[in-house]
Amino acid sequence: MRLSAILLATQTLQRPVMAWVGLQSVLSRPACYDSDVTVHVSKTTDQSFVNQVYDLDILYALAGKQILVSNSYNISSRLCEPLQTNTHSDTLQLMVHGASFNKNMWDSQY
Repeated sequence: MRLSAILLATQTLQRPVMAWVGLQSVLSRPACYDSDVTVHVSKTTDQSFVNQVYDLDILYALAGKQILVSNSYNISSRLCEPLQTNTHSDTLQLMVHGASFNKNMWDSQY
């Protein structure tokens, strides 16, 4: 009977402490904002694109040996503002992850 009362009291005391620790971890993290950046890329090339389906414009470009290759890409981004400002507050650090990672690689919890 006494042991269960001690366990109950211990659990009751742990909940506010755990809640406070969780709140501190949220408050100590930088403010981050996710967004998508659309990038349009185009390049003129003289390469021949073998075994691909072409429309008429590409066939004419192949005859002239100049092909405009273009596409738009959406790049996922995350902007994080540090909690503390310092002498480098006018600096934006742009970090690019490897091909097998994503933007969560820079999150300090990993």
